[in-house]
Amino acid sequence: MLRKEMLDWFDVEDIMIEVLMYQTGYLTIKKVEQKGDIKEVVLSYPNKEVRTALNLYISRKIEKGSYRWIKEIREVFERGEIEKIEELMNKVLLSIPYVWYKDTSRYESFYCALFYVLLVSSGLEVIAEDVTSIGRIDLTVINRGKVYIIELKVDKEGAIEQIKEKRYYEKYLDREEIYLVGIVMDSKERKVKKIDIERYK
Repeated sequence: MLRKEMLDWFDVEDIMIEVLMYQTGYLTIKKVEQKGDIKEVVLSYPNKEVRTALNLYISRKIEKGSYRWIKEIREVFERGEIEKIEELMNKVLLSIPYVWYKDTSRYESFYCALFYVLLVSSGLEVIAEDVTSIGRIDLTVINRGKVYIIELKVDKEGAIEQIKEKRYYEKYLDREEIYLVGIVMDSKERKVKKIDIERYK
């Protein structure tokens, strides 16, 4: 979420990617929440066409061979071999020019957005900021009756512990299989440090 006044930021040398995308029309305001004297906004795509076009464009720009990785990412979920996602994600992250990271590599939202684009581009059903009664799941992937609840952390442990503590899995107890996936990112190395995977159901 962003503070509403940040949407009017015009310093092109120091602007958040979400704000730039809002100002150029690629994102729109989905919801406004009043928290005391502060207004926070939730941004989303204005329509499905923009989401699909933007995701494909970004995935192509990541690297020429990214289509192959996107295909492999889908196959990992299709086969239920989620542990292989670490290697695939690191291939993508290590292919991004260092100048593109600028000051974003320490932000969880940067990695969430990148992973979201890759997962959606692969054709998987993905929910970002999946709201539950006591929190928000970073990313939820649903595929063939299986649910993958994904939590990302940057430079700190506790991703999978947060899923358990906030009982994010309870929202999907009607599904056949539920997997808890905790991903820890290393902002200096700009790669996945480790992935913890547990089957809940």
